[in-house]
Amino acid sequence: MSRLEFDENKSLKLTNVMEYKIKNWDTNFYIAVEQMQSYIRAKGTQQVGPLIQYTRTFLNETQELDVELILMLQCNHYIHNVE
Repeated sequence: MSRLEFDENKSLKLTNVMEYKIKNWDTNFYIAVEQMQSYIRAKGTQQVGPLIQYTRTFLNETQELDVELILMLQCNHYIHNVE
């Protein structure tokens, strides 16, 4: 089995990325991903690479710690006129 290597302070540069921000944890994760994949197919393009999940924490208006999950899918072409 191969080893996973991690680099600190390395940037990931992506192009043609669709993102979906989840702030309400009642949102169904699997439905959100399926909606993104369906939209990509409907626009005549294809998904490139895996699903990327980015979790960030921040202080909200009341100075409480809040969490935001961002799902990202990369496409092989730019999608014009995203609704």
